[in-house]
Parts: sequence; C-alpha cells; structure tokens
Amino acid sequence: IAALIVSMDITGDLARFLEPGLFAAAGERFAIAQTDEHGVVFRLDDGRVDVEDDAATSPPLPFEERASLSGMETVFSSGVELSSVPWMVVAETDRDTALAPLQAAVTTVVIVGGLATIMVAGLMIAIWFNQESTANRALATQFRNMAAHIDAQRRILASVTGSVEEFIGLKTSGGIYKWVNLAFARAFKKTPDAVIGLSDDQLFGHGTAERLRQSDEQILRGLDIPTIEDQLYISDKRYDVQISKTPLTREDGTIEGIVSVTRDVTELVEQRRLREQAVRQSIYALVKTVELSDPYLAGHSRLLSGFSVLVGKRLNLDPTDLSALEIAANLSQIGKQAVPREIVNKPGRLTPEEIVEMNRHIEHALNILKDVDFQLPVQESIAEMYERLDGSGYPEALAGDAINIRARILGVCDVFCARIRPRSYRGAIAPDLAMTVMSDHPDKYDAAVVEALKEVLHTQEGEKLVLVARTTGIPQAPSEQG
Repeated sequence: IAALIVSMDITGDLARFLEPGLFAAAGERFAIAQTDEHGVVFRLDDGRVDVEDDAATSPPLPFEERASLSGMETVFSSGVELSSVPWMVVAETDRDTALAPLQAAVTTVVIVGGLATIMVAGLMIAIWFNQESTANRALATQFRNMAAHIDAQRRILASVTGSVEEFIGLKTSGGIYKWVNLAFARAFKKTPDAVIGLSDDQLFGHGTAERLRQSDEQILRGLDIPTIEDQLYISDKRYDVQISKTPLTREDGTIEGIVSVTRDVTELVEQRRLREQAVRQSIYALVKTVELSDPYLAGHSRLLSGFSVLVGKRLNLDPTDLSALEIAANLSQIGKQAVPREIVNKPGRLTPEEIVEMNRHIEHALNILKDVDFQLPVQESIAEMYERLDGSGYPEALAGDAINIRARILGVCDVFCARIRPRSYRGAIAPDLAMTVMSDHPDKYDAAVVEALKEVLHTQEGEKLVLVARTTGIPQAPSEQG
C-alpha cells in the first residue's frame, strides 16, 4: 500500500485571510487553532500552546476573557469551528484596548455625572439662596413695616404725652427716671433728657422723696394703691397734686419699673378750700344760732369738732371721713332749735316724756339738713352718733358694727365734752372722771375710740382743747352758784 501526499503552501493565503479588515476594531486579530484530545492548540512552527492551563475546551470557543493563544497577554476571544477541517478561527481583541473606550466612557460618565451633580448642586444652592434672599427681603420688609408702625406709634405717644398737662414719668425699680414727658421736665425747668438718670431725692428733696418711696415700695410688692393726694414743692413752687401709680411688667410678670401720672390740682384744691370755708362760715352761723338759744351749748359744737377730728386722725381715718366728722360735729346740735325752749333750758332733770321729746332733736336735725348736699356722709354721721354698741341708744337702737365709725367717734367725744362742761341741771366734772364714765362701759362705747381719746388728751392739741373748754365764758350751773 502506498500513499501519495500532495502538499501546498497556503501560508500566504492564510495570512491574508487572517489579516484584520477595514472595519476591524483596534487591537483585533484572528488566528487558526486546531483541536485534539488535549484541547485547543495553535500550530505555530512546531510548538503547541494551550489556550487555557486547566481542562481542555471543546469548540466552539465561547466569548470571554482569557489568555491569548500566544500566552503573552490577556484578551477577549471567541472561536468558530470550520466545517471541513478540525480547525477553529479564533478572534482576539486586546483586553486593555477593548476596554479603553469603556474606560473612557466611564470617565466621561463620571465627569459628566460630576459636572451634572455640581450643576444640580449649584442650581439647588442658587434656588436656596434665592429663597433665602426672598425670605430675607420679606423679613426685611416686615421689619421695615414694623419699625414704621412702631415709629408712628411712638410719634403718636410723644404727641399725646407732650400735649397733656399731667406729669408722666417712668422709674426703674431702683427709683431712677428712665423717661419723663415734656410737662414733667418743664416743671423742673429742664429738658426731658436732663431729667433722665435722676432720682426723687435729686428732684424733690429727701422728705418728699421718702413719702413717694413708700408708695413705690407698695407697687413693687404687687399691691394696688389708690390715688394719692400730696403737696410737692417743685422749683420753689407748691403744687397740690393727685398721684396715680402702676407697675410696668415684663412678659414673665416681673415688675420692671413704675409708671406715675401726677396731676396738678392746685387750682381745684384752692377752689375747694374757698368752698369749704364758705360752708364752714355758714355752719358757724347756724351753730351760733343754736348756742344763743342755749348758753350751756356755747362752744360745745366747736369743742366736739376739735376732739372728733383729733381722734379720727389717731384712728387713721381718710380725709373724707375727717371732713365729714368736722361738719357733723358742728351741726350735731342744730336739731335742738326745734325742741321747745322750756325743755332745752329746764334747770332740773327732764321727765321721761321730756326726754323723748328732747331725743327728737336728731329727727329735727335730719329734716333741716335733708336737702343739703355735702357730698360727704354728714347726715349719716349725725343720725347714728347717739346710738350705743349694746343697742340702748336712739333713735334706731342700732348695735355693734351697724354703727359707723364716725358716729362712734362723735358719740364718745360728745359725752366727754358734755361732762367736762356744766349744764343747766348739773356741774362739770374733771376730764379723767369723764373718761372713767366711758372706760367703765365698754359695752356702750367703742374701746378703740375711748383709748384714742385718752391718747389725744395727752397731746399738746388735746390739752389746749381741754383748757379752752374749762376757761371759756360758760354760765355756772345752779349747783355751782354761791
């Protein structure tokens, strides 16, 4: 048996076949590989090169990353088996070359993404700044409008406080003026700025400042105080004033300062003084008429008025009650004008019937005074001055607290003044004995009033009144005549 072998050199044809075409990618190449039982081999010269170091790979060769047929580098490769011969055509592309466009694309994406992120961030920042700017502009507009509103209110307040005649001031809790209106400053012949930082001691002097400080302390303790009437000397001029004070509080309720409004009532006080003087003169004329009808009552009403006012001051009665006391005391005997003269001037003791008639002098007094508007509780004081705590008095038999304090004072002082002066039916007794009469009957006479009268008798004013009562021209009682 013989074989005829014919060989042809196809190297050149294969080389041309394996050359990359015009549309081949960079780094792409082709090779011929042959397979046997050991795997895929590439016959180059006389050597064998394994495509993979591990198990053999059967055709076709799938696309994946592996070592090149030459074993020198890493490539992406894929093989297709030829049908007529045990060969495969293997296409390889250098891994780095193949991945370069992807890396470039990734880089581009990263750059573009970064730029996009920066742009988005910049846009968000721009939007935020725009919003902040808008908010700031709105806030600025709001504050500008608020400032304009506050300024308008300030101008209105300045206009109002500048036009009023009352002295308005704001002091700290320490007594230092933080603000005053124009009228306040002008009274001291200063500008408002010149008064700020001063105290009451520097403006009014120590004595007046001490009085003002007492009401300030009450305000700082959270107490409500009524309007105060006082006299102030400002720039060598006397002012009769009414002072109202109120606390200036913070949002948490703590007191920051004191607002005071001082009203000049000098003219009103002078008018009131002249009016009261006219009333007193009228009252004295009425009293004189009563005294002429009963010489034993001469001076009694004025003496009663003097003691009653002193006792009222001892008991800290307010000015209104003191004025009512003074007028009521002077008019307390006016009703006796309507009592028959033979009863009023009877030298002996009165019969029960005559006592009833005499006691009607209260009824007569109220009838005489019913149409007089004193703007004071004068009639009420007269009506109850002969009532007693135990209900034994007249005309209504009132008892205890039902009797007003002015009437209790008048009742005690009336008994005292009557006892230390003679009457048509008896002589006078010593002041200490007169006090004993009331001290021994606390069920009838208010003990606090009796004690206050006892204190008054030891004062200079009380001693003068007693001296007047004992030395004025009073007719002697029958028992005292020689």
